Amino acid sequence: SGADAELTTASVIPAPNIASSAALAAALREEPTIQQVLKQASGVEHAIVGIGTPATDATIVQLGYLTAAEVRALRERGVVGDILGQFFDADGKVADLPIHDRRIGLELSDLKCVPKVIGVAGGLHKVRAILGALHGGFLDVLVTNELAAIRLLELDR
Repeated sequence: SGADAELTTASVIPAPNIASSAALAAALREEPTIQQVLKQASGVEHAIVGIGTPATDATIVQLGYLTAAEVRALRERGVVGDILGQFFDADGKVADLPIHDRRIGLELSDLKCVPKVIGVAGGLHKVRAILGALHGGFLDVLVTNELAAIRLLELDR
């Protein structure tokens, strides 16, 4: 047919998602290999992102990036979810949190430059986080399950 197949490669940031300190994160972000991967990531045409919740059994707690007490404090501040390790409230406003200074990765604002951002999250426990992500305009497409979709439509009314 003469059509060229597009070759897709994956790159991994050679660093933790969240460093132990803001100073270490800043130093790692200066590393040329990390800058190269972040530059590549911000130039993609499609991004698939997960939507997390501030729950004591969340992956971010299991990996040791946050304690259960820190997660409870996030909820008390009105945080409903996170994408790429950046936490936001029900209106989709990114919270001003010290943990964000320890992150190594794309910013949620960088996602605005990606033509198609696909969010993946399901379950009734994720509905508030999904809704916050939609209110923030972080997603172009949502992949979820039927129960979550029905609840999202009910809340949107």
